[in-house]
Amino acid sequence: MFLNVHEAVIDRETWEKVQSLKSGTRRKRPSVIQEPSVFSGLLKCPECGGNLNFHFNQGNHNIKFFSCQNHNSGLRKCSATHYIRLDFLEQVVLYAVNRLPVSPTSTRVTLSKP
Repeated sequence: MFLNVHEAVIDRETWEKVQSLKSGTRRKRPSVIQEPSVFSGLLKCPECGGNLNFHFNQGNHNIKFFSCQNHNSGLRKCSATHYIRLDFLEQVVLYAVNRLPVSPTSTRVTLSKP
């Protein structure tokens, strides 16, 4: 800003007051660090073929899910949300893995949370 170059549109006192109010309303970054899922980049939308992006619920960070990037982009290329919770997906994959034929030396897979 250059002082005394042009006639002021507003007085200096009003400018300073607005700047102090404005500085207190900045949006803070989320304090939750979102770690990627092992399924990130692997899931596709059954309708449009777009990626299913990983998210977590804003109210409850323990609820993690995937949803279609094209439905959520505002373009609404998909007619439905195509949403799946991570805990459900893990159970489906675990069930499918445990149904695979096993050899005598192999063991069953269990899912454990850290």
